[in-house]
Amino acid sequence: MKKLLVILFIFLQTFEVASQILNLTDSNFVKCIKANFPTVINSKNQLIISEAENAKGTLSCSSSNIHNVEGLQYFIKLSTIKLPKNSISYIPAIPKLVLLQQLDLSDNNLRSLPELSNSRRLKGIHVQSNELGTIPDLSKNDSLEVLNIHSNQLDTLPDLSALVRLKTFSTMYNNLKYLPNVDKLISLENLHSWKNQLLEVPPLIALKKLIYLDLSYNKLTKIPELGTKPNLEVAYFNDNFLTTLPDFSQCPKLENVRLYKNLITFREAQKLKNVLGFDTLFKLSPTEQLKVGRSLMINEFSFLKLSTGIDKGVPGMSYEWYKNGSLIKTSSGDSLKIDRFQLADSGKYMCILKNAAFPTVSYKTDTFDVHSQSCPDPSAIAINTTEMNCFIKGSISINGYSKKALYKLTSVNTTRQITSQSGNFNELSENAYKLTIDVEEGCSYNHPKIVQLDQKECEEVLISPNNDGAADSYYFPETGTVIIYDKRGNVVKTLTIPGSWDGSSDKGKTFNGFFVADINNGTKLIGITVLY
Repeated sequence: MKKLLVILFIFLQTFEVASQILNLTDSNFVKCIKANFPTVINSKNQLIISEAENAKGTLSCSSSNIHNVEGLQYFIKLSTIKLPKNSISYIPAIPKLVLLQQLDLSDNNLRSLPELSNSRRLKGIHVQSNELGTIPDLSKNDSLEVLNIHSNQLDTLPDLSALVRLKTFSTMYNNLKYLPNVDKLISLENLHSWKNQLLEVPPLIALKKLIYLDLSYNKLTKIPELGTKPNLEVAYFNDNFLTTLPDFSQCPKLENVRLYKNLITFREAQKLKNVLGFDTLFKLSPTEQLKVGRSLMINEFSFLKLSTGIDKGVPGMSYEWYKNGSLIKTSSGDSLKIDRFQLADSGKYMCILKNAAFPTVSYKTDTFDVHSQSCPDPSAIAINTTEMNCFIKGSISINGYSKKALYKLTSVNTTRQITSQSGNFNELSENAYKLTIDVEEGCSYNHPKIVQLDQKECEEVLISPNNDGAADSYYFPETGTVIIYDKRGNVVKTLTIPGSWDGSSDKGKTFNGFFVADINNGTKLIGITVLY
């Protein structure tokens, strides 16, 4: 019986000792612990838990190729943990580390962090350069002064309004579209949020202690409200989509403001002139390209006007127009005009905008890609017409354009259309037409004026040569000769006048129809309708 009790005592003692030992799987972590707290590791490289629980101060191991930190949770009296530049992918739960003030896990492979709500004394969290997709709730960590979470994979952040002691906040190199509650961080001195996807930032009016603000390389269209910032010295807003500017005169300590690579034109930049030393304080150059260009197809010999639409009427403006990289015009107006655009004028046009108040700044537009299509030169087109009358039909000939084209006449009165590939039109019975020239692989040119044929009026009469004594003939009182033509232009009869025509031809009686009497070789024409 006594022997059994001795064995039981030894077993319990062994169990108690075993329960205070933890086998560590990462030899590099063992080396780290030994270097910081030699008495915590036994001769078998095991963690003595009770010793770990009494270890105080700092556990620091940088660039030690540590992968696994299981056992870290037993160092409950540590004030500082520094394990940067390792290969740690997981941190065990550390709810008992209530004395922790500094946590540095930067440059590792972490995808998440343990809950930190019990570590109320935390002043600094450094978890930059990991693979974090989220960070835990920090609403209980109201002692935080530094929060470095940059260079991760964060697209959202938790509520930060409780961090009223936070002085430095770094979120650059993430995927954030919005910053939550930064307007509540009344102790904030440094805000670094460049290289995100920020669309908007809350007003920063309450941040009276803010010294350094970097919101560059985002997608902001406006600068957050700054209010009166007596301490703000540096503000970076470059590489965004800003079109408007706030009143920087409310920030009297400003030393460096970056505004370059935005869409701020000279009209908006005029606001900066209210700030003393604006020409060196504000960095506006290099500027972002102004997206106003477009592709144009212009009819040859037509009028071209290119305009930027930017900063019109702003004092001190100059516009330099370039074609294919060569300067062609400088003016105070924003337009380039070409009265008669020709094929040789085709090319790539762009404009550089400058302003006398900002001599080191210039804005470039993108390209106006202008091409010309072959078209008749209106000044070279010659239109010839012949007189028409009741006997003679008119003709139109169009000259002055040598390229292949289809010429089209549209009657003003009847809208009837006739076409020609030569430009010659004959046997025209109407006296007014619209002219269109369709150039092969080119423009369709509409002549601006109506093509009008002179029309000589004819006297018209009716005879009925049926020997009933009423209008049996027509009497010509003139002296000379009259030639009678049928509607086809054939001579029907020649008469010496004065004299009468009874509707007969040299071959006898004619048929019903229309005839023209030409008196004295065109001196007078009379249309005669014969109706039996």
